[in-house]
Amino acid sequence: MSDPIFSAEEAIEAAVRVIDEGVDYGNMGIDAPPAVGRRAAEILATAVERNPEDLRLRCVYAAAISLSGKLADAREQLGAILARDPAYFEAVAELDHPTAWRHAFLSPPWSARATRVAPLARRWIHSSGLLKLTSLREGADRIVCLLGTVPADLAADPSLAAMPAALDLTLLTRTAGVFLAIHLGLGGPEPEAVRLIDGFEFPWPEGTGFHSELMLRFFLQQDRTYVILAKSSGAVVFNRSIRFGPEDRERHERFLRRLEAASPRDTDTRLQQAAISRYLEECPRQTLRSRLAYRLKQGHAPPEPPVEDEPPASARSAEQRRIATVPMVAPSTADDPACPPATGGTAPEAGGADAQAAGLRSAAVAGGDARPAAGSPPPDEMANRSALAVAGLWPWVRREKMLARGIPLLIVLAAGAGAAAVGSLAVLSIPRVLAGALLGIAVGILAAGLLAARLERALRRHVEGLLESSGGAITVESLAEAARDRGPEVLAGRWGARLRRRLLRMLTGSDAAGK
Repeated sequence: MSDPIFSAEEAIEAAVRVIDEGVDYGNMGIDAPPAVGRRAAEILATAVERNPEDLRLRCVYAAAISLSGKLADAREQLGAILARDPAYFEAVAELDHPTAWRHAFLSPPWSARATRVAPLARRWIHSSGLLKLTSLREGADRIVCLLGTVPADLAADPSLAAMPAALDLTLLTRTAGVFLAIHLGLGGPEPEAVRLIDGFEFPWPEGTGFHSELMLRFFLQQDRTYVILAKSSGAVVFNRSIRFGPEDRERHERFLRRLEAASPRDTDTRLQQAAISRYLEECPRQTLRSRLAYRLKQGHAPPEPPVEDEPPASARSAEQRRIATVPMVAPSTADDPACPPATGGTAPEAGGADAQAAGLRSAAVAGGDARPAAGSPPPDEMANRSALAVAGLWPWVRREKMLARGIPLLIVLAAGAGAAAVGSLAVLSIPRVLAGALLGIAVGILAAGLLAARLERALRRHVEGLLESSGGAITVESLAEAARDRGPEVLAGRWGARLRRRLLRMLTGSDAAGK
């Protein structure tokens, strides 16, 4: 170990210098010549032979081999890491999710003295100023940072770089869109003087696969992070390393356990916006400023009650800590009663729309107890989730619009086809042509009715699926109330009103969709 070439740290530092000099993280992507990876791997090879139990060294070696293009050899090194530690995050993520998680040398370098964001990372800066999780590299080690555009009113403040900073993180799993709410507080120490910058990270956003959940899990396992605010040109105006204390790490462990038990949700862009809007309504800016002012004064988060029914970290085996190929779904059991039916009064005889509503209620309570579940969410939370479920029906507004506009066209085409068909089979005369047109109209009306019934059945199956998958968190009554009260906001417009009336007829037998 006295020879520097056999020292693990010296070998890693030498390999990182080769990578930093030879890899370009440019605007068009990453330019990494295989010769650079081969040179770095040669530097690390001897150190790995002398230190086979150094898993960090072996992980860096695997990244260098992968950069040289020898992917099979890199996977062999990652397998050797898992043979010694089955829960080693980088090895698990890259082996289980090779398309979503790549080695650390494909992340731009960063340090506390950095003054510019790499061109590759500059593309990730959002003009809205929201903070986003970003994978950077400190030496040979990955670090998931919070990167965002500096607000215009703060960019000109000469004291920005010296401002005190604190982070407040909240993981929301009992909504239709699971997400991490990130709030950065600058300045203080009084709540009125705290400057707020937000970020919202959805674990499974549309189009990015599993990458975002891996980023979130890695972020929550770190003991520190960087908060980086930059101009659109890439110039850094705020670069602060924030270390998570023991209380923060404990909260993050709870977040990870809750994330494992959370069901994947449909997180299209409109539903994300609805979830964020509802969260900001429930958590006003003054409350956030007060929480961040506390952190700025105390240096840690205020105590909060522990989450119920969480298994201790020591109770989970290494295999259970492995990252699932698809996000884990909390299994339902026969002991978990579903949503109870409505009470009070004698139910009318099911027929027509009332029969549909009764069918949905029976589907919601199939196999369940009449009593509410012990873990049922409170009414306010149930209302919030129901409103988000209604907001998730916005694709059906397009179907409603297409059906409404397509029916007249279908009838006209059917009338023309009927008239043409009769005219071709007999001597052309006005009465026969009119009879053919009327026959075509009748066929068109029948076809339109069949299409409307098909849409009705598809919507019914969708709603039944929502009720069943919610595990009792959404009921027929709460969904109907959300359609009446919040429907005009999340399903606006003429066609949204038509869909709300259809939904309410299905749920309650009434089409009072509200104003």
